[in-house]
Amino acid sequence: MPQPAHDHLHQEATPARLRAPSDVERSFVHRVLIGVSVSAATILLLGLFYAAFSLLLLLFGGLLFGVFLHRIAVFLETHTRFSYRWSVGASLILLLTLFGGAFLYFLTSLIQSFSSFETDLGAATQHFYQSISAYPIVSRIIDELPSLGQLLKESSGGMFNMLSSIFSGALGLLLGGVVILFTGFYTALEPGSYRMTLIRLFPLARRQDIAELLTELKEVLWSWSIGRLGSMVITGTLTGVALKLLGIPSAAALGLIAGILTFIPNIGPTAAAIPGLLLAFEQGTTKLLAVLAAYCAVQFVESYFVTPAIQRREVRIPPAFLLSAQLLFGLFAGTIGLIFATPVSAAIGVIVQREYIRGALNESARKSPRN
Repeated sequence: MPQPAHDHLHQEATPARLRAPSDVERSFVHRVLIGVSVSAATILLLGLFYAAFSLLLLLFGGLLFGVFLHRIAVFLETHTRFSYRWSVGASLILLLTLFGGAFLYFLTSLIQSFSSFETDLGAATQHFYQSISAYPIVSRIIDELPSLGQLLKESSGGMFNMLSSIFSGALGLLLGGVVILFTGFYTALEPGSYRMTLIRLFPLARRQDIAELLTELKEVLWSWSIGRLGSMVITGTLTGVALKLLGIPSAAALGLIAGILTFIPNIGPTAAAIPGLLLAFEQGTTKLLAVLAAYCAVQFVESYFVTPAIQRREVRIPPAFLLSAQLLFGLFAGTIGLIFATPVSAAIGVIVQREYIRGALNESARKSPRN
């Protein structure tokens, strides 16, 4: 019995629908799967990096402290009978005793100074707000920006809490300090072991270059850290003395703020000057200009005399690159990012200068027809 025509068509169409995919189709699907996998892995890695960015900065801070501790230990080992490991422990105890003793010695006066500073700054903020509100244009601008007006009209505790959160933090910065302390101590205790482990991760042909790069990084970070420390002490002292001579209240607290925030170039000195200028504004335009001149003079001395005299090795960072790094690090990691943006930028500058620029120049020289 003959089969219907549509059955023949069905039997002929079935193999066409069930045929195996061609090589072109398999290749296309393979490329799509690879692209999706790479994209997903990239997004995952970026997410993990973003989540761990603050931790990575803390570990870098530990390495920076380890470099500082290592140089002090080498000095003690050279000039005393201590072994290197004993010198590291002695250096740590010396630093903790020095800073802890100074903090306890000035604790009472600092508490009194900051207590009066909170009251004085609150009154100065209220006076500043009332003064600028007298101008209709400024008043309308503040009304259009309620957050700004609220910030200026807040009681003394608001501004004080905002400033104190920058350099005191709370539990987060305390835990960060513990991480930096222990990371730096164990790094300084056996620097050669960590150095050799890192060098062995690279091929034999590159190990000598990596060893020289690590040495250069160590010198740059040491030079930068000792320069910052000296600048912090001298800037804080000069600022406190200058404001005291000008009759600004809470000069000791303002000097301490200026010294601590000097660790953050560009942004730190500007932020440190704001409370002093607010307190001076309450005493008139002449006093305001005098305090502004004092802050500018201290920064001039710090930038052109103190830091170059302390740093044996010049650490140059392009201003635009540094400011961009500070903004990005501050956006991703907050206060921790602002603190370590500059030394990270200095380290990146060394790596780029040595590994990329010099490498490109050497490759060009090698391929030159003259050679």
